[in-house]
Amino acid sequence: MATTTSGQRSHMGNIPTHVIKVGGENASDPRTTEWLARFHREWNQIAVALSALRTNSWLNTTTELMESMNMLFWTKWRCTSDAYVKLRKLKDAHLDTLRSAGMLDSILEQKLQSLYQEYFPSQLSYPTDLVKWDISTLQEQRFIWYGEVMSAHVLSHMLSTRYGVQNIIIDDMLESERRNLNNTLRDELGKRVRDILTDGSIAIVPGYQRVHNMRIVPTYGRGYTDKVAERIAVWLADQWMNPILHIQKQVPLLSSDPRKNPNTRTIENLSIHTAAEITWARGANAQVLNPHTITPELVESGIPVWVYNPFKQDAPKSIISKNGESESKILFVDSRNHVSTITVSGFAMSGPWLLARLTDIFGKMNISLDSISSSETEVTFTTYGKMSGDQKSELEKTLQWTLGKEYTVDVRNNLWLIYCIGDNLAGHPGLLEKISGILARENIDIECISQSRGQRAVTIGVHSDNLWKWTESLHRALIEK
Repeated sequence: MATTTSGQRSHMGNIPTHVIKVGGENASDPRTTEWLARFHREWNQIAVALSALRTNSWLNTTTELMESMNMLFWTKWRCTSDAYVKLRKLKDAHLDTLRSAGMLDSILEQKLQSLYQEYFPSQLSYPTDLVKWDISTLQEQRFIWYGEVMSAHVLSHMLSTRYGVQNIIIDDMLESERRNLNNTLRDELGKRVRDILTDGSIAIVPGYQRVHNMRIVPTYGRGYTDKVAERIAVWLADQWMNPILHIQKQVPLLSSDPRKNPNTRTIENLSIHTAAEITWARGANAQVLNPHTITPELVESGIPVWVYNPFKQDAPKSIISKNGESESKILFVDSRNHVSTITVSGFAMSGPWLLARLTDIFGKMNISLDSISSSETEVTFTTYGKMSGDQKSELEKTLQWTLGKEYTVDVRNNLWLIYCIGDNLAGHPGLLEKISGILARENIDIECISQSRGQRAVTIGVHSDNLWKWTESLHRALIEK
């Protein structure tokens, strides 16, 4: 491929480079191809990170492939008729989806048929009960990667045949001696994308990326197309190519879960740190942007992130920037149930290693902690899910054995967590008083409160039969005003 000279780099840095993540639903929509072709004519420099095609029958491509993989694993790598049926069903669903969308012609169908034969052993073409199939880790990754590669070939065919847009697919496994997946994807993918853009083509990158390193095949796994797009954008930023990261979704970032609150609003401008808080809050918005997409490198590079539906031109988009808005405001209010509090009490709760030992105990028991608050005589943790009596007994025994002192454990299940997240909350005096006043009028007792050091998030633990109604009240008071 062509290499980039300093003159080309200077020219390329004068205009933005667009790195666009296309999800599974949009990948099966012919409007996506038209939109990308039009966008390419306007901006020229485009890289697309593509998810696996979503079928009309709502079969999730990656899920179906992984289930087939599990069938083969549990039968000691022997192809069963069940695995065969599942794969054939998935392939037929892909073809039916493309056919009904008017995206399938004879050339593309032949290409997808040959791709299917290439990625799966020839034995899978015939319904046999037990056909020996020796599989390596490398073959396993190719197996699951099929969905993204197929989507890439569909998009490539549509762009070239219908709109005459030149494009190149990066559909071979990256080779590297390094074991760090983050750095390898950033550097290796970034260089190859840069060379493709220099030639004036669209770079198409399957979202399920992995790196072959001797016998190790590290991969992010499923659901990380956003992350792959972020790795590309970070490398392009280092090359002064002025990237903008686009995340195409059905809805942008919202101020609450629309299933709980019909009056949710689009968050149009926010800082990248606040976006990270919202995505980790695990409400409906957590599915809009993969939390691992927001990295220190993305923050330092100052790459703007646009989250929007490309088919709703008049709808507002969420623009995530390094600093967001300077005005202090609440942007997001949501709640989460099925949370438990675990309070460890004793008369020697201070000391530099106590919290480290406690968190180590929880980790070994496979208990994930959400928040921690402490005093001189007790430490309270919140965790998602219900803690059983057996787990409580085991925790008490482990504490006594590990710390060598008598400790008591009090567990309360069915807690709700309320998240109030925004930019520059330090400039929002009386916020906690306002929140507690609203809950007090509804006769809701507050169990615990924590506030992030960055003044971006307030988390409140309460006990209530159904907090969705009160979350709507908080949203109305703090955001709708």
